[in-house]
Amino acid sequence: MSYLFKNHKDRTIFVNTNVKIINRKGQITVLCHKLPFMQYYEGDLATQKVAIIQLYCTGFAKQKQIARAFGMHPNTVNNLIRSYARAKDLFFLQSRRGPKDNSFS
Repeated sequence: MSYLFKNHKDRTIFVNTNVKIINRKGQITVLCHKLPFMQYYEGDLATQKVAIIQLYCTGFAKQKQIARAFGMHPNTVNNLIRSYARAKDLFFLQSRRGPKDNSFS
């Protein structure tokens, strides 16, 4: 998974008309309807995944919008959301999968 704001100190990405993501010196803030929705530090990929799942599950953004904003392939976002739907909680983010691990098959 790529980092959202690679080599940028201050940057704003508009996901759609209601959602934007701001990076200020490595601190990422997701705003929905001009209100803070989530905040995390750049490089915290687990929290970034939670932000992606929450943006989709709350209906604030569509998968393609999220993928474009976070610099991911749409299938990656889809797989993340499907994994969350199967697990029914965020515990699946803690487990690391290896090349021979078929626990999600």
